[in-house]
Amino acid sequence: LCALYVSATENAATLQTHLQERRLPPLWIPKTGAYIRVSQIPLTATGKVDYRACAAIALETLPSPAA
Repeated sequence: LCALYVSATENAATLQTHLQERRLPPLWIPKTGAYIRVSQIPLTATGKVDYRACAAIALETLPSPAA
């Protein structure tokens, strides 16, 4: 699980703390290091979130898990 986020001021630690304060289930909150700041969320031609592009960003950015 990872999170792509757009923010000019917040860092990943602040975002993670905010999510924990909202009392979300722990499985819904990415672990430290799994937050990726992007300039904008990728969209499809119809304006919806492009999940394939988001996954590609995550795969390029995050280290691969140990086998």
